[in-house]
Amino acid sequence: MLIGSEAIGQVVVETLAGSRSPACLLQNHGVFTTGDSAEAAIMTEDNAAIVWTALQMGTPLPIAQGDIDKLNDRYQNVYGQG
Repeated sequence: MLIGSEAIGQVVVETLAGSRSPACLLQNHGVFTTGDSAEAAIMTEDNAAIVWTALQMGTPLPIAQGDIDKLNDRYQNVYGQG
């Protein structure tokens, strides 16, 4: 899709429709987010850089979804709250 095309927005909406994430990376464009702030875009870019670096080092070891959910809950509700 070319810059300025409505097709970009359509792809972003389709991508995020079934996702728990408020952000996505669109090939050849960059980060698109929904929400009230730029925090999701910044976090998405940071995580993309981490994943890219990990892939350069080999095959990353997956983390079980249950552990991801626990860590996310801790990050959102415990870490830095006190």
